Amino acid sequence: MAMAMAFSASPNITSYFNRGPLTTTFTPPTTCLQTLSINSFYVGGTPTTATFYGNWFGFEAGYSCLPTGTMPGTLLASPTYWGTYWYSPGLYCPTGWTTAGELGSSWNGLHVTGSTSGAICCPSSMSFYATGHQCREVLSEKDTITIETSGVVVTSTLATPITVYADGIPLIWEKSDLPKTTSASTTPLSTQTSTATGATGSNSPNNNRSGGLSEGAKIGIGIGIPMAAIAIGVAIFSYFLKRHKTAKEERHAEICDSPRGRGALSELATKENSEPFELGSRGDRSELPSNTLTHVHELA
Repeated sequence: MAMAMAFSASPNITSYFNRGPLTTTFTPPTTCLQTLSINSFYVGGTPTTATFYGNWFGFEAGYSCLPTGTMPGTLLASPTYWGTYWYSPGLYCPTGWTTAGELGSSWNGLHVTGSTSGAICCPSSMSFYATGHQCREVLSEKDTITIETSGVVVTSTLATPITVYADGIPLIWEKSDLPKTTSASTTPLSTQTSTATGATGSNSPNNNRSGGLSEGAKIGIGIGIPMAAIAIGVAIFSYFLKRHKTAKEERHAEICDSPRGRGALSELATKENSEPFELGSRGDRSELPSNTLTHVHELA
């Protein structure tokens, strides 16, 4: 499908923004989410280090961890081609990944509006952060990690928590791209072992392939039952309050404005755990804190 661009770019770069269709479930090597890498680069002239899974902004040769379409290997090695990219039509997150949020209406210069929708996939243990397509998670103190640096792979226990990163997978699709067995109002399906958490309402994921109540129906029932119980409770409370007041008036007793011994009614609180996160339209890279340097690359 053709995407409307809100900006102009060099044709040889623009042609590789869309890495092609992702209409089947991509399965990356198991090591992609098991072995961490560490690399250093410059941000605004300042050396910075990042710890990440697989490939991150073109560092390391972990290109097999993400679908690369027809991208030539020489271009994959350049950070220029990792700042903005997407998969269109993109319908499925890879094995071990899940939808982490929706793309904003002008994500990275694209018009993701109308019949066009978008979501970002992250490894199932990660969430998206900042802008663009970045995913991250915090590993706790005493977690055991496997990390590769300078070609050496070691296993160690963390003395302090660290933040690790990964390149996410942006998916963009039209309603007409969705399988006929999937409602046109749903987002792409994550793998069956993943839990989609990035969207609700008209764009809620549909991971239930075996029928039954929809997520919206379950939420409606979950909210409707407590609300009905509260309505009944309020009616009973009002009835006895009226009788109590009438009895006092008949005895010409003083009416108390604030009867004691009655607890205040609590307002029903609802929490929508799958509230979509809108990703920003900026593609700026966030500066990452670091004390350790290895091979240094200059970001384009």
